[in-house]
Amino acid sequence: MSKQNKQNAVDIQILKFKLSQLEKKFQETDVLISELLSLKPNATIYYQKSDTNIFFMENNKQLIKDDKKKNHAKLKKEIDKIKEKIKKLEAL
Repeated sequence: MSKQNKQNAVDIQILKFKLSQLEKKFQETDVLISELLSLKPNATIYYQKSDTNIFFMENNKQLIKDDKKKNHAKLKKEIDKIKEKIKKLEAL
C-alpha cells in the first residue's frame, strides 16, 4: 500500500467518524423539532443560549422552532458534503 493510499484510508476513517457524529446530532435535532411541533400552545419553553449553562424562558416559540430547523438544514448540508468527500476518496 502506497503512502498516498494509507493517507486516503486515514482520511476516510476520520470523515466517517465525523459523519457518524453529525448524523447523531441530526437525529437529535430531528427529535427536538418533532417535540417542539407537538407542544401545547401554553407550554413553557426554556432555551439554552450558545456556550452557556444558563437556561432562559423563551416566549417566542416560533423563533426556537425556526432556529432548530435552520440548524437541521445546516447539519444536512454538512452530512452531504462529507458523504461526497468520502465517495471521492474511496474512488481513488
